Amino acid sequence: MSVGGVTKVVVVGGGCSGTLVAKEIIARWGDQACEVLVVDPAETPGRGVAYATSCPSHLLNVPAEQMSAHPDRPGHFAAWAHCRDAGVDNDSFAPRMLYGDYLEDVWRDAQRSVPAASSLAHHRSRVVSLTAAHDGSSVRVGLEHGDAVAADHVVLAMGNLPPSVGAGLAPGMARSARYIADPWRPGALDELTGSVLLIGTGLTAIDTALALVDRGIIGPIRALSRHGLLPRTHRPDAPAVCPLVSAPAERTVRSLIALLRGNADTYGDWRRAIDEFRPHVAEVWRTMSDIERRRFLRHAARFWEIHRHRMAPEIADRVGNLIAASRLSVRAGVIESYRELPGALEVVIRRRHSTGTALISVSHVINCTGPQLRVSEAGDRLVDDLLGSGTVRPGPFGLGLDVAEDGAVIDAQGVRSRRVWSIGPLRRGAEWETTAVREIRSQAVSLATRLLAVERSEQLPVHVEVQDTLPSALLTTIATAVASPGVERAGVIS
Repeated sequence: MSVGGVTKVVVVGGGCSGTLVAKEIIARWGDQACEVLVVDPAETPGRGVAYATSCPSHLLNVPAEQMSAHPDRPGHFAAWAHCRDAGVDNDSFAPRMLYGDYLEDVWRDAQRSVPAASSLAHHRSRVVSLTAAHDGSSVRVGLEHGDAVAADHVVLAMGNLPPSVGAGLAPGMARSARYIADPWRPGALDELTGSVLLIGTGLTAIDTALALVDRGIIGPIRALSRHGLLPRTHRPDAPAVCPLVSAPAERTVRSLIALLRGNADTYGDWRRAIDEFRPHVAEVWRTMSDIERRRFLRHAARFWEIHRHRMAPEIADRVGNLIAASRLSVRAGVIESYRELPGALEVVIRRRHSTGTALISVSHVINCTGPQLRVSEAGDRLVDDLLGSGTVRPGPFGLGLDVAEDGAVIDAQGVRSRRVWSIGPLRRGAEWETTAVREIRSQAVSLATRLLAVERSEQLPVHVEVQDTLPSALLTTIATAVASPGVERAGVIS
C-alpha cells in the first residue's frame, strides 16, 4: 500500500503506450490520490518513435476510425482529425505526424482533467535502473545523471526497442561508416544521395524508401530480405468487421490456417478473415503448445505479419509505381559478403533458392529490419539492468518480457511482481499481437483498473479481460484482482 494515502506510479516511456496508460490511471482513480510521473527524454509525451516522423508520406496503416485513444469513444481520433483537416474521414489513412499531434493533445487533456488530490507530470530523463526497497514496499527508480525517484508501482511502457544492430549483415559490416543502424535516428537519412540497400522489406523499409524519395535521392533503392515479401494492402472499400464470437477450439498452426482460409473463401477476401480473428490472437497464442508456437515462428510468422500489418492503399500505389519505374526493387536473399570501395560499398547477395549471386554497389546500407524483439540482445541499459538483477526474464522464445495476463512482470525465478508492470510491445512473447493502438488502449484500461484494485486490497479474480467496446462507466466498475503475494529477495523486485 502507498504511504500517506498517495500512490506514486512511474511510467517508463512517454510514447503511445506510456501516454495511454498514464491518462487511464488518472481518469479511473477518481478521488483516490495518485501521483503519476512519466519519464521520457522527449519534450512532450505522446509521439514516441512511431509518431515523431515529420515525413508526410508516412501514413497510419489503420483507418482513422480505429485509432481512438479512448476505448469507449471509437470515433474520437477521426473527429479530432477532421476538425484539423477536412479531408480526413473515418476511412482515411491519416499522416502519422497528425496522430502524433493527437496523442500530445490527449496528454494535455489528461493533465487538464487531473483531480485535485492527484497529479500527472512529465520528467525529461531516462530510467536506467529499478531497485526494490529493503521491505519491498516501494521501488527506487534510478535516472540518468544519478537522480532517483521513489514509486509504489512502475509501468514499463518503452514501446518498440531499437533494431538489432547487425541484422542481416555480413560479418564486420555493422562497423562500416556507410551502414545506418537505425533509420529512425534523427538526421540518419539527411545526407544520403546515391543508391542504397535496405535490409528488410516490411513497413520500416517502405517508410524509409518513401522518405528517401521525398528527399530527392538520385540512385535506385534496393530492398532485401530472406523471403522478399512486401506487406499486403488494405482494401479501400473494406466492409465492417464483426469479431468471431469465440476463438477456435483447436490450437494448431494447421487448424488456424484452415480457419482463416475458410473464412476468406466465405467472405471473398482474406483481410476480413484476419481482422475477425484478431481479438482472439492473445488468447490463442497463450494457450498454444510450445511446439505449435515454435512451428508458427519458424514457418508462418512472416506470412502473418505481411497480411496483418498492411499498407494504406495510397502507399501501396506509390510503391507499385516506384517498382514499375525501377526506382525500387525487392529481392529475396541474404548478404554473403561485402567490401569497402572509395565512396561506396560493394555487396554480394546470394539469392533465395539459388546458388547464384548478384554484385551491387551502393552508397549506404540501411537496417530496416524493424524493432528488436529479443530483449536479451536489445542493448537497452534499463532492460539489461533488469535482466541482470533477475527482476525480469525474457518472454517465451526470448520475445519481449515474460508477464502475467494482467501485465505484471515475472522475475528470473518465475515469481510475478507486485510492483513492476508492462504494457505494449514488451508483451510480445506472451501475447504476440501487442503493438497496435487497439491492443495497447485495452491494456491501459485493464492495467489502470488493476493497479487501483491492488491499492484497495480487493480480493477479486486474478485477470480482467477488458473488451474494447465496453463503456467507460462499466469499465470503471469491473472487478479486478490483487497480485498474489510475492517473495522478497535481495536485489529483486517482487
